[in-house]
Amino acid sequence: AAAGLVVAFCGGVCFGGFSPLFNLAVNDELGWIHNDPHGGKPLTVFNANLCFCAAFALSAWLVNLSLMRWPPRGRSASSLHAYLTEGCRIRAFACAAGATCAVGNACQFIGGAWAGFATADLVQAFPLVGTLWGVLLFGEFKSASRRVAGLLISMLTLYLAAVALLCLSVR
Repeated sequence: AAAGLVVAFCGGVCFGGFSPLFNLAVNDELGWIHNDPHGGKPLTVFNANLCFCAAFALSAWLVNLSLMRWPPRGRSASSLHAYLTEGCRIRAFACAAGATCAVGNACQFIGGAWAGFATADLVQAFPLVGTLWGVLLFGEFKSASRRVAGLLISMLTLYLAAVALLCLSVR
């Protein structure tokens, strides 16, 4: 239980700090880059996104390889061959989740470049995607009451309405 809390806490820190740091890299609101004696300029949205994706892919690769070599207590070590031949269905879900996240991040960055990153942060699709995957793919809330189902439908409807209103307000 403690390990799960540590992972959740670290994930929260990473997700919570990512957007403000991305905004600083692109807009240089604190003037760190413009005041540099070597004369730098902020990253473009696409360069910052490329750096983020490359760093994320490299860190995920390193963590996966190290966990295959030195697994958690009670698990056996794995090999690259076993990884490639076992669990293809689960890996397909993981690839689909990664693709969904990549498309969502790219849309958020493009929206941030057009409407400002504070506005783009308001419409992050993580809750929507997580809820839809939970309901549609993993069968969560199957035995939920009608009240819970109504609340889920209300949440998704209001979320989509907020995104639509935000899109209509930017012209």
